[in-house]
Amino acid sequence: MFITIDGPDGTGKTTLAHALAERLQAQGIPAVYTCEPTDSELGQHIREILRKGGYELSRLTELFTEDRARHIRDFIEPHSRQGEVVICDRYKYSTICYQHLQGEPVERLLRLNGGFLPPDLPVILYAEDAGLLLERIGRRGLGTDLFESKKTIEESIRLYRKMPEYFPREQFFYLDATLPREKAVSLLLEEVLKRLQQ
Repeated sequence: MFITIDGPDGTGKTTLAHALAERLQAQGIPAVYTCEPTDSELGQHIREILRKGGYELSRLTELFTEDRARHIRDFIEPHSRQGEVVICDRYKYSTICYQHLQGEPVERLLRLNGGFLPPDLPVILYAEDAGLLLERIGRRGLGTDLFESKKTIEESIRLYRKMPEYFPREQFFYLDATLPREKAVSLLLEEVLKRLQQ
């Protein structure tokens, strides 16, 4: 099973992804955590660009696409074939959202990402209050990248709600990021177990 967790910055994607992997493992279900951009040399290069900015937009989009293609080939598909639940922190939905906010046409982004492996469970975390998400980002104490501003977060919330329009065949699961952590993990675990049984 392939699970992706996306959503605006500050919604707790990484925390939730790790917690879900731990809960599945505790139930005897093999699960692995991964993320995008990946930890590969290319992924680290992308992260550096996001911190510093100043890179040609269409080329950055292509780098995301290249990193994702390698990730699917070298990690996601092999682990899935072994019967493991693969939990990916960010996927194509984040690329479409944030690259569009930077000026890339949605049509090009969908063309470049539309053929990638569809998740069995694409999770979108959401929150109506962009200010709350910005406060969470500030508390991390890690600095911000070029995507982390209140206006950008507000626009990203709107775009993430449009993902079912862009991918009508994919069964999205929207989860309120303002729920207490244990409640959010329990709701997501319940949904994962339900889909595993289908």
